[in-house]
Amino acid sequence: MKKFLSTQYSENAFNVASLVLRLVFGLLICINHGFDKMLHFGKYEYTFPNPFHLGHRWTVVLVIFAEVFCALMLVLGFVTRLAATGADHRVCSDRLHH
Repeated sequence: MKKFLSTQYSENAFNVASLVLRLVFGLLICINHGFDKMLHFGKYEYTFPNPFHLGHRWTVVLVIFAEVFCALMLVLGFVTRLAATGADHRVCSDRLHH
């Protein structure tokens, strides 16, 4: 119990925890949000909210990029901070405008 409550950690534990977090959050965003929008693009193309006044189609394209490709880059560990920023920006803008 003493070791469990310790604030010290090994480098391997940190790396494994980072991998698990990247996999879980990246796959959840990609599967639950991104693939649905990609598969139903025709439905969202004209009715998707347009908070930045880019047009409904371009807004959906940017959202799909953020929720699918940025999430997959996050899972793969490629440009992780930039990919997380892209995915996070989408979530935050969705919360602000709805």
